[in-house]
Amino acid sequence: MALWISEPLRSNWLDRYPSLADLALLTVCIVCFLHVPVSLIDDAFIAYRYAANLVNGSGLVFTAGQRVEGFSDLSWTLLMGVPMLFHIRPELFAIGVAASSATAALLVARRTAVSGLGVSHLTSLVVVGLAALNCDFWIMTTNGIESGLYSLVLVTSLALIILNRRSWSGLMLGFATTLRPEALALAPIAALCIGVSSLRRGDRGIASIKTGFTVLLPWALIVLTVLAWRHAYYGAWVPNTVMAKAHPLRTSDLTEGIAYVIRFAVRSAPWLLVSFSAALINAPAALLIGLGWLLLQIVIVLPNGGDWMPGYRLLSVCVPLMAVMSAFAIEHLFATRRLRVYGFAALLLTCCVVQAHNRRWTFSKGILNRHTRVEMVGIDENSFIQLADALKPALTPGDLVSPEVLGIFSYMLPGIPMHDWLGLADEHVAHHGTVYLPMYGKAEPSYSVEVVAPAVFLLIRGDNTVRMFQHDTAGRFWTRYDCWRVASKSEGVILAIRRDRAQEILAAIRQSALQIEPMTIAPN
Repeated sequence: MALWISEPLRSNWLDRYPSLADLALLTVCIVCFLHVPVSLIDDAFIAYRYAANLVNGSGLVFTAGQRVEGFSDLSWTLLMGVPMLFHIRPELFAIGVAASSATAALLVARRTAVSGLGVSHLTSLVVVGLAALNCDFWIMTTNGIESGLYSLVLVTSLALIILNRRSWSGLMLGFATTLRPEALALAPIAALCIGVSSLRRGDRGIASIKTGFTVLLPWALIVLTVLAWRHAYYGAWVPNTVMAKAHPLRTSDLTEGIAYVIRFAVRSAPWLLVSFSAALINAPAALLIGLGWLLLQIVIVLPNGGDWMPGYRLLSVCVPLMAVMSAFAIEHLFATRRLRVYGFAALLLTCCVVQAHNRRWTFSKGILNRHTRVEMVGIDENSFIQLADALKPALTPGDLVSPEVLGIFSYMLPGIPMHDWLGLADEHVAHHGTVYLPMYGKAEPSYSVEVVAPAVFLLIRGDNTVRMFQHDTAGRFWTRYDCWRVASKSEGVILAIRRDRAQEILAAIRQSALQIEPMTIAPN
């Protein structure tokens, strides 16, 4: 009913007490956070293991003595070392930081729309508040990785550009490159848009170039510093994770990427469409920068076939950006009070319909108890905790273990060397892998089986992975390893145990609660 109160009264109240709008938005964010299923992504624990090794003196490495950059979020990985110094569980710290950052991102979006774009307090509150009801945005920010912080950096960088504080924006964009590899393109896009806008205002060529360089110079300072450190420490110019994911462009990936964008557009309706409409109503150059960043994220999605992580993390980070652009567009599309009321009602109805079909809203159970959390990749996190506990008595520091689910299993066995047969934390596989698994990375089974030869492979793809290993080694995999199904787990986990270590490892497993069944015949 508040929407039908007279325009002067609404404006006076919100203009006089803008903090009330912030308080209302904060309340919406808290309610959303309490009703989203918290689920930690396995990749989060890769960063936690790196941070743990840094804190204990082994260096920023996944396995002691092997300098491979198996993460792509340097600053987030370093940040995860903070709770470990104080003996706080990093996953709880990560959820708190990411959720707080996501909330701050929405608050920054609302304030930016008002102070930087002249949007009314009412429009900014309604638009950003409804955008906050996007369940995928909160799922993405509570999965233990850097997405929430990246979203905050993204919208803050745009806000600084809108407020004409370009050097500070350049610093923020430089910081963004330490959170996501694709962030390297953000500052050049911003500088290009700023330069073109300067030319249109009548500035000379050199003056417009200088304007763009106010963003690029501080950004380049951070980027070059990180590049120099990376090459000195890891001997590489780009993270190993980038090499592990690199592959030739395929039609199937483009098809999957398009489907990913369409699904996101449906689940985030109407913000994606309204955001792009800002370009049609004489939006300021700064908003065109935001549109460029949004297009960049879409372009990244297409050749990669989307992403396996829940919450559409590659695109959901742009929800605060879309909220800023949508607030501006709606303020200009619905110029009169009557039209604005109808517009707000349409937005509310659309959001209610979309979120009513989103069956992920729930109550956050198991935030504190890792044994009740479920990862949203169809895998019970507790399964790998139990597997790690079962194998631990039989493993020695000289044993190598190769888990397909690298993060949580490796984090639970900090003193055991790990081999990543999917290449994220293995330099050879990342550069020379012969098999590419969409969205996951490269593999070279013959190298992993016959050269590295870990004591145990832990596989979750079941018979298909065993067939791939068998085929790539010309049948030699089955002569070196015995395979066992973990019958007590519904995920189809298979343990491939090297025969010379089978006796000790099987004895340890039989002392645990796990039930295993032998695979006596090699899959065809």
